[in-house]
Amino acid sequence: MGHISSKGTQLAIAFLLALSTMGWSQDQNRELVREGNELYKQGDYVGASEAYTQASASEKPLIESTYNKANSLFQQEKFEEASELYQQVGETATDPILKSKAYHNLGNSLVQAKKYEPAIESYKNALRANPNDEETRYNLQYAKQMLKEEQKQEQQQQDQNEDDQNKDQEKKDDQQNQNDQNKDQEKKDNQDNDQEDSDKEKDQQNGNPDDQKQQQSQPKPNQLSKEDAERLLKAAERNEKNTQKGKKKKGVKVSGKSIEKDW
Repeated sequence: MGHISSKGTQLAIAFLLALSTMGWSQDQNRELVREGNELYKQGDYVGASEAYTQASASEKPLIESTYNKANSLFQQEKFEEASELYQQVGETATDPILKSKAYHNLGNSLVQAKKYEPAIESYKNALRANPNDEETRYNLQYAKQMLKEEQKQEQQQQDQNEDDQNKDQEKKDDQQNQNDQNKDQEKKDNQDNDQEDSDKEKDQQNGNPDDQKQQQSQPKPNQLSKEDAERLLKAAERNEKNTQKGKKKKGVKVSGKSIEKDW
């Protein structure tokens, strides 16, 4: 069902029967309705609507003029205004055919406004007045199908919105988790840095044991152990004795005098 049947809008003008019992005002109303009907057939829906409005302004407006005015408003795509008049005719008409047409066109106006649920009810009212109207039955099924499609689209949109909300929430949660991890890592780094600074400060105050050991293991300049000093002293004494012996043999000079060899 792609659209309402081209025959589904019952916009036929309700032509009035002349009644001899009507007074002059009724004759005048009838004349205005005829004028509106002629303008309607010519496609002048605005002029027709004005003529029907004048006819409806009398003390005893004809129900046909109200119905025809609704038709002219429908042709101008003023569906809300037309709906009000169709509703009025449907509730007050005693002729079942006119009642059926009014409710049929009310359903069409509501479909145009995408108000499918009340349109379905209007078509049902039209069928209650005229059960044999196949055009109304067709449009009733069309309105039901459109309502299903609308509900399906609404459900899909709702599901999509929920998915989008869930994705947004997951994204926020992931971002929060990442922020928490970054904060924890930053806190840990700060604690490590504080501990390192504290250790350095203690080392500076107490001296680093490793540095102390290294300093103790390194020999100090010009510092000899007692054993080394004794060995060096003995070696010096031996050298001195040997020197003295050598001097006597070779006659080296001592205090500016030459010691002669004892023959």
